[in-house]
Amino acid sequence: MEAHSFKSAIEAALQNGDRLVDDAKSLLEWERFPTSYSLAVVAQEEYAKALLLSLIEANAIPWSDDVRRALHDHVCKQLVSVIVDYLSPDTDEFLRRLELPRIGEKRPIFPAVVLDAIQVICNERIPRERGQWWLDPADRPVKGLVKEIADGRLENQKQDATYVRLSKTGEVLSRPSRVSSDEAKVEVERSERIGRQLRPHDRGTGLPDDLDSVKVIALFKLLTGRLTAEEFNAHWWVT
Repeated sequence: MEAHSFKSAIEAALQNGDRLVDDAKSLLEWERFPTSYSLAVVAQEEYAKALLLSLIEANAIPWSDDVRRALHDHVCKQLVSVIVDYLSPDTDEFLRRLELPRIGEKRPIFPAVVLDAIQVICNERIPRERGQWWLDPADRPVKGLVKEIADGRLENQKQDATYVRLSKTGEVLSRPSRVSSDEAKVEVERSERIGRQLRPHDRGTGLPDDLDSVKVIALFKLLTGRLTAEEFNAHWWVT
């Protein structure tokens, strides 16, 4: 499949994400918090799809049956959203990152949550045969947010924001009305940030041309065998 075909797919995913965010914002104003929350999470999944397609276009991951399945995998796209969220910091977080070199704090290639998300995506959601020693030599277990997403908790929350969940005996276990205004607002604002990051004003759609995006591409290339460990470690930002 040619690269220009992916550009069209990226644009379509972003447009749909934008549409979903607009609907989520309207429903937030109308105090329809559960549906607003659900649509905001779905919007993040569409933006995550655009990121995956951008990685394919950058030759960081292959256009394969596994990857095509991943584009329809809600949990996989929610894990990708963790990466996009990191690439889309709010003003306070952006300024905090700028402060790290000034105060002498060493900044890792990525925080643990992003490395965990990438590791789960490449080792579980997009299966492969290569080892993972280089990514986590201490064999640190995946935990926290990424483990919750990988275990399906966010997907269950999204479903619970849409449907009444019943027990085996027919008792009501959860109702969409339990989603709060704050929960919906957080996801809507996150979706807006992510959408802006993938559609900057001064260039085309997809991954921005910044250092963190370059590192994401390199890390996926390493995981999928398109970059050797020696080539990866030769980058100046690997210290």
